[in-house]
Amino acid sequence: MDADTKKSSGDMAGALKGYEAALARVRNTPAIANREEEVLQRLSGGYIASNRYQDALTVNRRILALHAEDCKPGAPFHDRCADALYGVSVSHMFLGQFDAAAAELERAVALLRSMGDKGDIFVRMTRMKNLGNLESMLGAAQFRAGDKEKATATLHRAIADLKSVADNARLDAATRATARKSMDDAQASLNLLEPPAAKQ
Repeated sequence: MDADTKKSSGDMAGALKGYEAALARVRNTPAIANREEEVLQRLSGGYIASNRYQDALTVNRRILALHAEDCKPGAPFHDRCADALYGVSVSHMFLGQFDAAAAELERAVALLRSMGDKGDIFVRMTRMKNLGNLESMLGAAQFRAGDKEKATATLHRAIADLKSVADNARLDAATRATARKSMDDAQASLNLLEPPAAKQ
């Protein structure tokens, strides 16, 4: 996509025009209509890179709307809905709307937890890693929204979930390493709220 090249070269205005034109083509061409979400994701990233956070929020809400069925109770692909909710929450965070971000992230966390033990160990552990990452961001949103107690509890859960992935010897080294990196980041955030000396 030529717009990607323009974005990489720093021509954000040109990139956005390209993404917007691509979106119009996708919506007017039934044969490639299934690429709408792909183009919307790129457009959202372009808006965020251009500090156009409200526009990014509008686009991410459109992505969420595409996953309306995935968000319903009992749907088999709650992880897709959770990803879309994450995108909405990122936009809210950039806008300083921390209560709104926390609300969307709480929905995403609940959806992933509702999937229980579905899938093989690799699917479950990938979901657990995603869950831990969502909880880490949720803790940050809760803290920025003024609820330190809830943020602390959420970060503890994030660390525990990520540790279960990082310590699982049946997983590949790369997955375990990224989980451990996320766990360390969550621990660093927790240490700001609950300094190690205070826990003794």
